[in-house]
Amino acid sequence: RTLWLVSAPVLAAAVVACSSSDPRADTIAKLTGDAAAGKATYTSQCASCHGADAKSGTTAKNITGESNAEAYAQILAGGGGMPAFSSLSDQQIANVWAYVLTLK
Repeated sequence: RTLWLVSAPVLAAAVVACSSSDPRADTIAKLTGDAAAGKATYTSQCASCHGADAKSGTTAKNITGESNAEAYAQILAGGGGMPAFSSLSDQQIANVWAYVLTLK
């Protein structure tokens, strides 16, 4: 019983850490992105850091190798020097990522 009381906070922290992804990412994953529409948003919101080709940004990394899940999480939450773009709609995020996928 004492072991359970010691382990419970650790277990709770692990559950919170594993379930911290934004539920919007699941919604975005179900959408069909429009690459043409995404290009305009990418150009105005992303290209200044990631470069026009998403590979050669001066202040941000190449994003053409990211998985869909990694990209959605990064766009929504930011991190690693990137601000969150959670103000973009789910469809805008799907569109931007559809455009990035054309750049591979």
